[in-house]
This record gives sequence, C-alpha cells and structure tokens, in this order.
Amino acid sequence: MNWKERFKAIGKTAFPTIATGLFGPAGATVAAILTPALFGDQEKRSPEEVADYILEHQSPELLLKLRELEAQVKRDLRQLDIDVFALEVENQKSARDMYAKTRTILVPVLAVTIVVGFFGLAALFTWAVLIADKAVPESTQLGMLISAVMASLYAVINFFFGSSLGSKEKTGLLGQ
Repeated sequence: MNWKERFKAIGKTAFPTIATGLFGPAGATVAAILTPALFGDQEKRSPEEVADYILEHQSPELLLKLRELEAQVKRDLRQLDIDVFALEVENQKSARDMYAKTRTILVPVLAVTIVVGFFGLAALFTWAVLIADKAVPESTQLGMLISAVMASLYAVINFFFGSSLGSKEKTGLLGQ
C-alpha cells in the first residue's frame, strides 16, 4: 500500500473530507486550509507535504486536532462551493465512461486478476493457519501486500458496482 492509500485508509473514518480532498482536484485548497493549523505558518505546502506531516506525527492530540479541522475544511470548501466527494465520484464516472467507449480488454483482465489475487491470498492464509497449522508471519511487507490487494479489490468493486449504480437506483426510487 503506498502512502496515499495508507493516508486515505487512516483518514476515511476519522477525517474523511480531509483524506479525500487532499488527493483530489481540491488538494491544494485543502492543504492551504490545513497548513496554518498544522505548521503554524502561512508557507505554501503541497498536499503530499501535509499528508506526510500527518502520517509522521500521528498522535491522539493530532487526531483530535484533525477532527476539529475537518469541520473547518468542510465549512471552507462549502463557502467555495467545492464538494470533494462529488469530485471523486466524477473521477470514477469518467473512468467508467472511458471504459464504456473503448471496451478495452485490459479493464476486465485487471479486475479478474485482482479478484483472483485477493481470494488466492485468502485461501493461502486459510490453508496455512487451518490446514498446515502454520502461524502467519507478521511483517510490514506482508501487511502492505494485503492492504494493497484489499484496496485494489475495493477499487474494482467500486468501479463495476459503485456509486453510479446506487445513485441510479436511488433516483429511480425517488421518482416513484
């Protein structure tokens, strides 16, 4: 799992607007809102620098501060009429549109590879623990591999069955 995915995974529940906004089209704006509170100055910082700071200085105090900043970021983005979640959905929608137009074989092949890889890892660990009676080693690399495969599986599921499908169903129900 790369650091962006790690940051998003950590922030998804604690500070979702910050975690989503930093790496989307509004990243520079979110970084500018956070910089004074985190760094104590007005120097311009990139979204990557802000995320690095948060990952390097993880503490209960910083988590509380980020939860407070979450409300400020939401308020400031609302004033600027920026919806980071809508921008993320739009990004996924454009990927789906591209696939619908090109119908390239690469997308389904990649999706099948990721799904088979996930279930292959799950089967391997199940076999190792239950059948071979081996302890699964605890290592950073192994954890990163599992996290990356799970994040990729989430992306595949979201691509094929994600928010656009749910939105169509909700729109249909609301119209009735």
